[in-house]
Amino acid sequence: MSKFLIPLIFVVMCSYSYTFAQDPLKKYRWNNRIVLLFANSPDNDFLIRQEKILEKEAEGMKDRDLLVIRILPESEKQLQELRGKYKTRDSFTFVLIGKDGGEKKTSYSPVQTDELFALIDSMPMRKAEMRNEDQ
Repeated sequence: MSKFLIPLIFVVMCSYSYTFAQDPLKKYRWNNRIVLLFANSPDNDFLIRQEKILEKEAEGMKDRDLLVIRILPESEKQLQELRGKYKTRDSFTFVLIGKDGGEKKTSYSPVQTDELFALIDSMPMRKAEMRNEDQ
């Protein structure tokens, strides 16, 4: 039985490490929250509106360690593969990724910063960050 178990464990470990190594967001884990903006064109109305909404709140974005990554059809292949990982639509999709790498919110229309910040500020990790800032 152990003759079969060792190769199986090796295959599972190789598959896991390959998937983990291919994650283009891995380098941000535990350091940043990420807003992924998927759009079918740089001229997409929802994309333009969402970027303006976020730009107006640059300080709040910085306070919450938020990075914005725009993913268009011409983006590098590794980023394009994220379309399959998240439930994206062709025209526009907003995805919030937490510092733990988990998907926290998906929207198919622009998200206002008050809603975004309220969601982030309700997260346990953010609450701890705010407590540490007060000390």
